[in-house]
Amino acid sequence: MTDSILLREKPKLKFIFHEDGFEVVNEKEIERRTYVYEFINSFEFKKSPTNWFVTILSLIVDFFTGGATGGIYKDKNKEVFNIIYEDKSLKIELFNCDINTAKLIAHKINSKINSYTPKSY
Repeated sequence: MTDSILLREKPKLKFIFHEDGFEVVNEKEIERRTYVYEFINSFEFKKSPTNWFVTILSLIVDFFTGGATGGIYKDKNKEVFNIIYEDKSLKIELFNCDINTAKLIAHKINSKINSYTPKSY
């Protein structure tokens, strides 16, 4: 049984789920890679980090000018999937992707990793 989730249309980023692993079709990196659940040490979704330099600078400028536009600034489109696969650290950049769908993929993969038992032949 295969199931797939399209995370981004252009360039295409698609996850195809199989019983013992999943494939990633990533046209941005021009690659198609297969991951086997048994060899995934960790898989996590990382949100955009806060850009503290811009945030603090904005608050200082607002303080002196009396403006009210300051806020917490996040680097847009910096979400990633961090994968440790066969003890190697890999990243898949998630620019222009739906964050809720990315979280769903991370949850699905982590559920498979936690419940995976290798087939005995």
